[in-house]
Amino acid sequence: MLRIWVTGPIAAPAATVWRFAGDFDGLPNWIPGILTSRKEGDGVGQLRHLQIKWKGPRAAIERQESRDDANFTLTYSIVETTLPIRDYLSTFRLVPSVDGKGCMLNWSAVFLAKDATDAESEAFVQGAYGAGLASLQKKYGG
Repeated sequence: MLRIWVTGPIAAPAATVWRFAGDFDGLPNWIPGILTSRKEGDGVGQLRHLQIKWKGPRAAIERQESRDDANFTLTYSIVETTLPIRDYLSTFRLVPSVDGKGCMLNWSAVFLAKDATDAESEAFVQGAYGAGLASLQKKYGG
């Protein structure tokens, strides 16, 4: 299994960032390359159908596996995709700072490469997570 971790500070309270980034259907609002998202269902088990621009048009269907709003944590998997990954499980978590004025993003994934080298698959996930963190830092400071 391949593993990726992205972590970085965000200069806003976790609750503020969570209201924006914790929207399961809201990825196009803050991750470059996610063109559209269409939600199917509600709560744990719901799906999001993503259209993605990466080396041409790509698609993914992701399932919300667990959600803990009190601890700002979301875990999701990929059910089907044309991306260079498979057996993907990811956790997005915001950890409040001690003073409550900021938070730390901890975003991790485990997965296998699909129709690509391990390095290509890792670069794709690392790039997406890094772009997401940079977007949140641009919006809130970091």
